[in-house]
Amino acid sequence: MKEYVIADEDSFDDISPLFVGDEECAPGYQFGPAVRDYYLIHFCLDGKGVLNDKYGTHEIERGEFFVIRPGEVTVYRANEEYPWHYMWIAF
Repeated sequence: MKEYVIADEDSFDDISPLFVGDEECAPGYQFGPAVRDYYLIHFCLDGKGVLNDKYGTHEIERGEFFVIRPGEVTVYRANEEYPWHYMWIAF
């Protein structure tokens, strides 16, 4: 096993993880519209879904991620046939 140092502990003075989690969504599961006061990164582990934000509609699939910024209105929805499984981390 290899261990990698990404950053030393002083590198995170301005950023602190708040929480992490994952969700294996049911077909068509939707979250939002919602507004958050923190940054939120979602990484799609499997399946497909759609993110709607002020920049448009984005189809997301396995291996892709999206970032939600504080104050943005977002809605995201799992694909009906191949719902996504994603994980997230909030800062």
